[in-house]
Parts: sequence; C-alpha cells; structure tokens
Amino acid sequence: MIYDYVIGMIFYIVFILFLYFVGSSILKNDSEPYRFLTGYLIYSVLIGVGGIIIQQLNTSWNVFFGYFILVVIILLIFSFYKIKKENIKLFPLSLKKFLKNYWFLFVISLILIVISLSYQDWIWLNNCLDDGQYLNKMATLPYIDNPFIIAPATGLLGSSNIFRLDVFTTGELENSVYMFLTQVTPSIFARIFMSGFNYFLLVNCIFVFAEKIIKSCNINYNKSTIQYISCIVILFIFNWDFLNQSGIIMVQDSWQFNTAMYYGSSIVRTMGIMLIIIHFIDKEKIGLKDVLIVLLISIALTSKSIIALPVIFTSGVAYLLSTYIISEKKYRFIAIMITFILIVIGTILGNTEKISSVILTQISYNIDNWFLVLAVIILLVSFSFKSKVVTKCNLTILIIGILIIFDPINNIFEKLSVYDFVAARNLTTLIYTMIIMVSIYIYILLNKLEFMKNKLVLMYSLSTILLIIGALGSAHIYEGSILSSYKTVWQNKAIIPSSTIKLGSKLTTLANQRNKAINVIMPEGVMADGDMHSVAIIIRTFAPQIRSISAIGRFGTCETGAFADYNADEQRIFDNFLVNPNTDTADELEKMLLRYPINCIVLPTSEDNLYLESMGFESFDKIDDINAGVRYNIYYKK
Repeated sequence: MIYDYVIGMIFYIVFILFLYFVGSSILKNDSEPYRFLTGYLIYSVLIGVGGIIIQQLNTSWNVFFGYFILVVIILLIFSFYKIKKENIKLFPLSLKKFLKNYWFLFVISLILIVISLSYQDWIWLNNCLDDGQYLNKMATLPYIDNPFIIAPATGLLGSSNIFRLDVFTTGELENSVYMFLTQVTPSIFARIFMSGFNYFLLVNCIFVFAEKIIKSCNINYNKSTIQYISCIVILFIFNWDFLNQSGIIMVQDSWQFNTAMYYGSSIVRTMGIMLIIIHFIDKEKIGLKDVLIVLLISIALTSKSIIALPVIFTSGVAYLLSTYIISEKKYRFIAIMITFILIVIGTILGNTEKISSVILTQISYNIDNWFLVLAVIILLVSFSFKSKVVTKCNLTILIIGILIIFDPINNIFEKLSVYDFVAARNLTTLIYTMIIMVSIYIYILLNKLEFMKNKLVLMYSLSTILLIIGALGSAHIYEGSILSSYKTVWQNKAIIPSSTIKLGSKLTTLANQRNKAINVIMPEGVMADGDMHSVAIIIRTFAPQIRSISAIGRFGTCETGAFADYNADEQRIFDNFLVNPNTDTADELEKMLLRYPINCIVLPTSEDNLYLESMGFESFDKIDDINAGVRYNIYYKK
C-alpha cells in the first residue's frame, strides 16, 4: 500500500506540473491557476478527440495508449519550443510568493479528500453501484479483448452501436492509461488521487473565475486572499440529507461530490458553466476565435460526460444573449431574434413532461430554502458594483435559469437532456455556480469595507473551520460515527474491503490456470465491516478476465448469447439457496445452472457445501477476513 500512495502522489504532482507547463506555453502573462486550467483544457481536447474516434472504430486499447503517448510527446515538444522561443518565464513568482498566493488551493483539496472518506459506507456500496460502470472500466480496459464493447460490470458483450453515448466519453479511457502506467491499486487511484485532482481542478477554476470578476470591480484587494473564496466548496460536501432538511439546497445526486468526484460527470456538474464562460467573461465582443474556443471547450467537456450537452447549450446561448443585451442597440435586436427562434424551435419540439416535473419540483423546493433566497439577494446587490463582467455573469445565470425552467423555450434543453436525472444535474450545475458567484460577491463586498480588509484571512480561516466542522458533523449525524468510518478506511487502506481484493486475486488465478471463460455467480452484496458492500458489480476491477454474471441484475446485458435471458429472477434462485440451503432450493439452483454455462460460484461462507459438490463443483480456494466479518468459498466446475 505504501507503493500505491507514494506513486500516486508522484503522479499527482507530475500531472499537475505537466498541465501547467502546457498552459504556460499559451498564457505567458496570466496567473498560475489560469495556466494550469488552460493546459488541462488543451490536453483534454486532444485526448478526447482521439479517444472518441478510437472507441468508435472499436480498435484495441493499445491503439489509444499509443495515441496518448504521442499526444504527451507532441505537447511537451510544442510547449518547450514555445516557452524557449518566446522566453516565457515558467515560474514568474518566487516560491515564497507562490505559496502565499496559492497554498490554500492545495490544502482545500486535501481537506475535501479527508472529508470524503468519512462516507466510507457509501464507498463500500460503490456509489449506489455506479462504480460498477466507471471504476471497472478504468481498471479493466488495458487487459481485455474488444474493450470498447465489453460491459465493464459483467464482462459480457455490450452494444456494438458506434453511436451509443458511452463512446463519446473518454474520461475512463484516459484514467485507464494512468492506472496502467502507475500500477496503483484502482480503488486508491480513483478515490484518492483522481478525486483529489478534480477537487484541485475545481478550486483552481473558482480562483480564475473570481480573479476575472474581481479585477473588473475596480477595488483594492490583496491577490493572496482570492484563494480563500474556494472554501465555499466544503459546503457541497455536507451530507445531502442535512442540506435538504436544513433548508440550504437540494440538488440532484449531491452524494457524487462526496464520494464520486473522480467521475467525468463530476467535472461537468461542478464547473461546467464556469469552464464555458470563464475565458470570455471579461470580453466585450464575441469573435470567431471565441466561438472556436467554445467549440473546443465543449469537446473537452463532452469527452468527460455526455451530460455536458445541455450545459454547453444553455451556457453558450445564455452568455451570447447576455453579451448582446449589454452591448449596443443593434446587438440587442439580434438577442431578441435569437430568443424568438429558440421559442419557435421549443414550440415545435414540444414539452417533455417527466423532465419538466422533476425540474419544477426541485425549483419549488429550493425557492423555499432560506439559503438560496439569501443568495439571490446578494446577486441583486451585486448589480451595484457597476461592473459589466458582474452584470454579464448575473444575466448569464438568469438566462440559463429561463432556458431550463420556462416553457416552451426550455423544450430544447429537455430534449438535449434526454433523461430527467441529466436535466436535474444541469440544475445542480446552475445552483453550484450561483453559490460560487455569491461567494465571490461577498469577497468583493468585504473588500469595500475598509475595516474588514485586514481581517479577511482571519474571517476565512474561521469560516473554513466552521465549514469543516459542519461537514464532518453532518456526516456523523446522518451516516453514523465518522471515527468508525475512518477506522475502517485505516484497516482497508485500498479504500475497498480487503476481502474483495483477495477474492479478485483468487479468481484471476483461477482464470489463468483454467485458460477459459470463468462465468461467476456470487452474492450481489455482503456485509463488510458492518456495512453493505456490493461485491458482484465491482469484482472485475480486481479480476478483469472473469465474467460477473450476478452484476446483470444492476447493469443488464445486451448479449444475444448464453446469458441473454439471465435476469434478477435467476439471481433470486441463487439468493434463495444462500439464505435457505435445502433440497428444494438446491434443485432449483441446479435447474438454473443447466440453463447457463456458469462454472464458478462464490459462496459468502468458508464452509464446504455438499449440494454444490453433488452438482460437480469443487472448492478452489477460501478467503477468511475475520476483522471485516467476510468469508468466501470459491467453487469451480471443470
């Protein structure tokens, strides 16, 4: 485990420096966070475009690996040449000044990771089973044939349709390269280092966004204090039930900020709007170059998650309209024409009732929340700053809200969302962005108060401490003892039950010895360390060669072959046998086994099972994790 954390930290540092190096070759006079952010977007566009094409062509993973290496080499050569030619100073600040200006961005990222581990029960549940798709995909892609048409959770053939949504996202593909190169345990790499990186990306994005807004307000401020605005993100990691019941905010899938920040969709959900508008918010006119940059950023966001499409549409249109509204009179006419066209298109497309209902429900709930009411008041006060950038930001947020909420103009957004949960996540992006903007405006207001200027560091320090206490306290109240959670994580330093890693290792050994397809059924979940652990959907992270048939209940199957008819009812036959092993349940299990080529059964016990032995199965190996209360007996049929 020491290797995992040391190598993971080295990767974390090197990756950040690489992106900063690339960004510095493009932005030689901008702040360090802006350089890093720009480098990330350039890199993401190049990786995303190639990854999408390679996935659509259904080539091998090695093709993408080669493309990845080529992109990195080209970026390094280009950046080195550009920096050398233009004599760009890579680190314009002294180390002391750099740390003074940005140390909090690193600390807040670490704080968020530590708090996220207090939700160990959700991690053990593998994020409502979603990790069966995302973590499995990252961990298995380098080691399987036909990687882009294999269902990550089951190992069975999935859809080969080149236009299916997952081939347009490359976040897991990109991360699979990092996991392969570092050989860090997948659960550690994703849940610690990639989540930590995305937290760091978010706070840097907030810094750049805040810096542009603050510069436009003509106030005296200390640049080293801008970083403290990012402490507001600790609010997002509060327990979701606490946020709802305390009248703060209600947002879709807020648990993902706590334990699934490594998802590509988390980047879109937390900073999608900011990334779309951040590069142009201080520009008075929109040129062709700006449009091209938006298109490139859109590709980068879409490559992280397909939920970016409605975010791109609403943010792009809203920014365009807000720019025209505050411009000359002739441009306001263009804004009116664009609005009219959108209304006509929306009317033709028609309403999507299910999505409208979900959005209106969440809006009505949040309108009653004192926190968002206060946020709206501060937004209104911000118009007094007499800054075009602030006005444009506020109008952009307002117009995004209109494009999401009001019929018929919102029908375009609804059609792009496809699913109600995608639409709701876009509303989450809007709410998060609005809260971040309010935090920036509070900073501006405080700087306008002369007596507060020298107390900003103290005030933000106290705010950070209170937010940390609130975040941990809310987790303790709604999730149980946080000390117990941290103790469990300490005992399972791979950030997953140790028994699952051992089980994966044994199944891999079995697959290598038998040199044939291993079709496994097992309990969908077991109690590990006192919490439910969804083992069936995550086991392929540690045993890529096997097929986890028991994961079909959650993820289904597109296969037209041997397991086309396997479903939750078939799994229930196995579950009945586990709960009540007798002649009747054994007979039902045997009949089910005759219908499918299942040659491996994992029992949640270390005891031998005579019923399975009578069906021709033999005990291959046993696992006994006394501390976690987990036992497995692996049966195999030759």
